[in-house]
Amino acid sequence: MEKSMMSRRRVLLCASASVAMLLTACTSKDDSATTAPPPADRSVDNAQNAKIRQLEQAVRDAQKAAADAKAMAAKRQEARPGGYTYEPDVAAGHSASAMAFPSGDPATSPLLLHLIMPDEVNRNQNFEYQYHVTNTTSATLQDVVLSLESLLNLDIKSATPAAAANDGGVAWRLGDIGPRQTKVIKVQASASQLGLTTNCISIAYNNQLCAGTNVVEADLTLVKVAPRRVLRCDAMEFTYVVRNPGTGVAKNVRISDRLPSGLKTADGQQTFSRTVGDLGPGESAEIKVAVEAGTTGEFSSAATASATGLSADSDSTTTVIVQPALEITASCPETRYIGRVTSFEYKVKNVGDAEARDAIVTASVPSGSEYVSASGNGAFANGNVVWQLGTLAAGQEVTVVARVRANAAATLRSNGSVAAYCADTVTDNCITNVIGIPAILLEVVDLGDPIEVGSNETYVITVTNQGSAAGHNIQIVAILPDQETYLSSSGATRGTLSGKTITFAPLPSLAPKAKAEWRIVIRAEAAGDVRFTVRMTSDQLTSPVQENEATNLYE
Repeated sequence: MEKSMMSRRRVLLCASASVAMLLTACTSKDDSATTAPPPADRSVDNAQNAKIRQLEQAVRDAQKAAADAKAMAAKRQEARPGGYTYEPDVAAGHSASAMAFPSGDPATSPLLLHLIMPDEVNRNQNFEYQYHVTNTTSATLQDVVLSLESLLNLDIKSATPAAAANDGGVAWRLGDIGPRQTKVIKVQASASQLGLTTNCISIAYNNQLCAGTNVVEADLTLVKVAPRRVLRCDAMEFTYVVRNPGTGVAKNVRISDRLPSGLKTADGQQTFSRTVGDLGPGESAEIKVAVEAGTTGEFSSAATASATGLSADSDSTTTVIVQPALEITASCPETRYIGRVTSFEYKVKNVGDAEARDAIVTASVPSGSEYVSASGNGAFANGNVVWQLGTLAAGQEVTVVARVRANAAATLRSNGSVAAYCADTVTDNCITNVIGIPAILLEVVDLGDPIEVGSNETYVITVTNQGSAAGHNIQIVAILPDQETYLSSSGATRGTLSGKTITFAPLPSLAPKAKAEWRIVIRAEAAGDVRFTVRMTSDQLTSPVQENEATNLYE
């Protein structure tokens, strides 16, 4: 709201100067009579003299007003110690007329105007006179205008400052006059007629009283900042910055964000809401919120800020939640012979979309075996082999190997696992059957070689398992030469005679390092260098083993 108080009043101040002319009477000496000037027109002289007397009275009135103003100013100075008065320097031969504006009382008037004129000037010669305009207050007077209302027998040649045309007349627009400041106007003029030269001026000013009410408007902006990519197990923080870029106060500011499914705040809430309060012009507030991810994926949302009569939305932010995922595959030979090294291999791969930090592979050394060695940085301790793999990038694959040995037949089972930060532990296992090798030795001896015809001879058949595994279904078949006759047999299994062939029932099993024995008793029927033949078969033998024992029969 704006109010204006204007002060515009016009009061006339008049002053005059006497115009004189130097007359010189020229005479000459002559016999004739002196020539006299022609008589003057009396009617013209009477009118002019009346006007002159009127102006002279106006001048006397102005001079009296100046004297009264001076006296009044002196009284005001006495009544108001420390008050302000102004007295211009008036040169000899000059007079000053004064006027207090607008009341005529210097004690109550803000403007004091002095008009300084020479007492007498020569006709048609330039002279200077001055206007002194004084602000007697301690405040600035605005838009002060000094106007020349009328003049008589006065021709203005120039002025400093220059005058401007004003409603067909002349005026000086002095602008603002500061507290107790005086502005001086100097005028160059001349008079063309004898008698008086007079000018009358008025002064006015226009002060304005203004009051205003500031018109403001609050505003809101909201910026949401979220990480672009986060490991599911890592801490995550959303930042909200609400700002008032307006010129007024934003009241009752509040921020809210409904998180997408799969995200929640640290206290388990899916909707976040926080009161900020009032924000002044240019003020901002920053709020940070801890957020947790329950699963992997891409999550987007926008936040909203509200205030009394205002609201603002942030841009939508997108956060990708990633996590490593591990696979482990165990491999080993299905069977292995006793005493041989068995290798258990574990192939590990990160099939997730984030790196797997602090990856560790652990493989057990099977019961019934002894640790031999490991690949890479594998270290054996407390029945396990452990590999510190460090960080596995997404898609990276690593293979580790543990080597063991079994010195007896056994079923070897190794359990392997891989673990890493923010990855689920996965396991796998592999089984190897450790078996021995049956090594069956067949020996045949005759106890009484050489043998006299008609005497008896005993053949001893010995089967020894020299291997590391049992022999199964070992069967012995003996064939007599024509010069010998079967008498009897005995041993680990029962024998049956068919012609010259004795077939023993299969021996179901022969343990490693064990022996089995069979005996056959014959009688020598005729002399000769004969061969006693024995054939052996078993489940582990792919072809029969044959042994011939030479016997010398004599008469």
